[in-house]
Amino acid sequence: MFTFDDLARLDPRNMRLLVREVPAERLTIALKNASDAVVAAVFAGLSQRASELIRDDLEILGNVRRADIEKARMEIIAAALRLESEGSIDLGRGDDT
Repeated sequence: MFTFDDLARLDPRNMRLLVREVPAERLTIALKNASDAVVAAVFAGLSQRASELIRDDLEILGNVRRADIEKARMEIIAAALRLESEGSIDLGRGDDT
């Protein structure tokens, strides 16, 4: 089972392809209270400007319902799994897909 925290394993190229599939506002909500490893992996796949914009948005985001965070994360996971099934990205799961 692929989880949001597993995104930390993606290399910058695969992450770049994934974040192109996700609206910035959904990505920002999903990153709220995310682990440092996931945040670092996401920012590694973004341009410096995009990283700064999302970082700024995170700072001013305020309280977000846990259910909204989980929904945004599930959307990102779904996009990642779809891209993997299409052969566009490698989620680094080896043969346990």
